[in-house]
This record gives sequence, structure tokens and C-alpha cells, in this order.
Amino acid sequence: MKRKFCQIMERYKDLSMTSKISLAFISMLLPFAILMGFWFTNMLKSNEFYRKASQNTSVISEFSLDFKKNYDYKIYLIIVGNKSYESQKPVLDINNARAILDSVKALTLSRNSPDIIHNMENNLDHLERYTKAIQANIEYGGRYDENEELWETGVQSITSNIQQNMLELLYYENKESTQIYQDVNKRTVQMIAGSVVILVIVAIVMITYIPRTISRPVRELCKVTEQAAEGDLTVRSHIAHGAELKVLSDSFNVMIEKTSNLIDRVKQEQTKLREAELEILQVQINPHFLYNTLDSISWMCEQGKNAEAVVMVNALARLFRISISKG
Repeated sequence: MKRKFCQIMERYKDLSMTSKISLAFISMLLPFAILMGFWFTNMLKSNEFYRKASQNTSVISEFSLDFKKNYDYKIYLIIVGNKSYESQKPVLDINNARAILDSVKALTLSRNSPDIIHNMENNLDHLERYTKAIQANIEYGGRYDENEELWETGVQSITSNIQQNMLELLYYENKESTQIYQDVNKRTVQMIAGSVVILVIVAIVMITYIPRTISRPVRELCKVTEQAAEGDLTVRSHIAHGAELKVLSDSFNVMIEKTSNLIDRVKQEQTKLREAELEILQVQINPHFLYNTLDSISWMCEQGKNAEAVVMVNALARLFRISISKG
């Protein structure tokens, strides 16, 4: 893993300036896009949970708060004979209540709701049995006293339980809806804060690292150029990364090398030129020197200064001997 990371960094260093700047821009946009996508997805899920909880509350609200009062009164009218069983259709109310519970069961997010729904379903089953028992008693000849007892001890007790269960279910669903709303707000604040922190960190890294990878080779090349301008032609640029800067570095080294070779060649040619001029001057001076020396020796001999003439002849002989030996 570490080796792979090093390889990636080496490839990054060899990128051009344009590519590095583009990469920095993408590196800042990519985390932002990822965070926005994650945030959007999370918000969709949270909104879906909240929608389900709110929908449950709305569905439960369809279950009349006066269910007990209406159902008890409906059964009472049937028992006393004011209304017929067929016209009141009490079982239809029970089936409607079951349909509402099925909808709530499919959408509920509260951990307490399933138990309450199960109790309500059992109570509806008992209520249906009591209702059908009352219907059977009426069909078998009235049985008013028995039906009244079933209504007082059975139907009213069951409808009270159902009414209580319905209020509990509504309470827990409202509580779950409120909790989801609070969680969504809390998560939103956390995600905003986290996104800001991450983006700031990424921005700091991008602002400090990427410009440094661009400016550091430039500063190195400027330093080497200044040394060369001051006359130090032994300096060399050692930039190994960066497409444009590596080309500039190599070109600079080639230029410095050629300049140094050219200066050495000019120095050698100037040295040879001075030697040639000296030789020409020597060729011109030697005859005059030899003539003047011999003329002085002749004059000494004529004047009888033989000892001095001998000294001068020996000195001239040594001079020619030295010239011969160097040649």
C-alpha cells in the first residue's frame, strides 16, 4: 500500500503545472460532491422516515376518536330494536378499523406500535364475536337481557380498550414523528459542521501542498540561475520532476555546459595567440640582441678588455645553451 502511494506521488510530481492545478481544483470539488451526495441521500432517507411517521399519524387520525361512542350507540340501537343490524352494519366499522391498522402496521417505525396494533386486532376480533353473538340472539327471538349484558360487559369494555389502544398508538406515532424530525435536524447540523471541517482540511492541504510542489522547483531553478549569473558556471540544476520545469532544468544545464566549454575554448585560443605573438617577438628581437652583443664584445677586444669580453662570451653561450635545451 505504501509503495503504491509512493508511485502515485511520483507520477503526480511528474505532471505538468496545468495538470497539477486542474488536479487541485478537482481534489477540492470531489470531496464537496461526495459530501453533497451523501448529504442528499441521507436527507432523502430521513425525509422518507418522517413521511412514513407523519402518514401513520394521518392514517390513525382517520380512526374516529368517537369510535367507542358511535359503536356503542349503534349496537344499543340494534339491541333495543330502533335500528336493524343490516342498516347499521357494525361489522363494516370493524373491517374499516382493521384496514387502518394494516396501513399503520406497514408504515410504523415505532417499536411500541406493533404490540399495540396486535392488542387492537385481538380486541377487534373479540368485538366482532360479541357483535355477531348479539346478532344471533336477535335472530333467535330477541333475548334482550342477554344482549344487554353482552353490550354492557362485552362491547363497551372492548370498545374502551380499543379507544385506549388507539390513543396510545397515536401518542407513540406522534412521538416517533417528533423524534425523527429532531434527529433530521440534528443530523443536518452535524453533516453541515462535518462537511465544513472536511472541506477546510482539504482546502488547507490543497493550498499548502500543491502550490509548494509547483513553487519549490521554480525557486530552485531561480537560485541556480542567480549563481550562474554571478559567474559560477559549475552549478547545475537537479530538478527531477515536473514536465515543464524538468525541460527548463535540462535546457539550463545544457546551456551552462556549452557556455563553460566555450569560455574554456576561448581561453585556450587566447593563450595560444599570446604564445604565438611572443614567439614572433622573440624572432624579431634575437638578431638585434645578437648583433648588439657581438658588437660590444668586439669593442671590448679593441679596447684591450679581454677579461670582460670573455665573461660576456660565456654569458652569451649559456643563454644559447638554455634556449637550445628548452627548444
